[in-house]
Amino acid sequence: TEQSTVDDASEDVDRGDRMFSNANNEYNKHSKLFNSKKKRKKKKGEKKTVGAKKNIVAAANYYDKGYQALYDFYLNKLQSYSFEFPEDEQQVNNLISEAESKFSAGQSTLHKHKSYTEKQLKNDVKYKSIRSSVEQGANNEKEAIEYLVDGISIYLSQNQKKENQTNADNQAWEDAKRLNTIPSYTNYLNSFPNGLHADEARTRIAELEEAERIANENKNNVIYRIQIGASKNNLPDYKVKKLCPQYSGKVYTDIVDGESHRY
Repeated sequence: TEQSTVDDASEDVDRGDRMFSNANNEYNKHSKLFNSKKKRKKKKGEKKTVGAKKNIVAAANYYDKGYQALYDFYLNKLQSYSFEFPEDEQQVNNLISEAESKFSAGQSTLHKHKSYTEKQLKNDVKYKSIRSSVEQGANNEKEAIEYLVDGISIYLSQNQKKENQTNADNQAWEDAKRLNTIPSYTNYLNSFPNGLHADEARTRIAELEEAERIANENKNNVIYRIQIGASKNNLPDYKVKKLCPQYSGKVYTDIVDGESHRY
């Protein structure tokens, strides 16, 4: 099962940690020899810490085995996912690329230390050098796995991200409807060109544009009238025109509350 794979791999990493700790404890027993300024004593220290060096080699093997299993597990998991958001997929692909580079470097380092002869450990391999190298290699593999775990976190956060985006979409739509103007619906589309309400926004823009067009046409056809008189009796046009002799156009009549209003 997936959990047993992770558990087994984690146990190998823990074994690596124990071997590494044992190596340091063994080394500390002979630290005086290494701290001596005499080369003879330092050489003696290297020979006495063969057991510590063997533990470092064992740690390198355990680390590489455990981290390799974890790396393969998380990488396969990531590559099986389908992403809702292109930007998330791109970010995860970048993390995978970084992980591959980091793991390759760490693996190359650990593989250099996975097998030594006892003679090499006594005479050729320096304890501090092998310890530092194995530690760096293990850290590189560990960081590579952390990149992959970050990628999985991005995938798992998609549902929350989608919910947040839906809420933002709906709120922007409510704001656009409240103003009910061409600019408000245009702003909505600029923010959510493929939003939940994009089709309706385009329909409302078209309706408002048509209403605006008709209003402009009606505005051009407006007839302005000036009242020139009001009477209880409906006066003939010629008498009304005497009230405004400079006007020679048509006289209009409206009856309001029984009165004749002439324009």
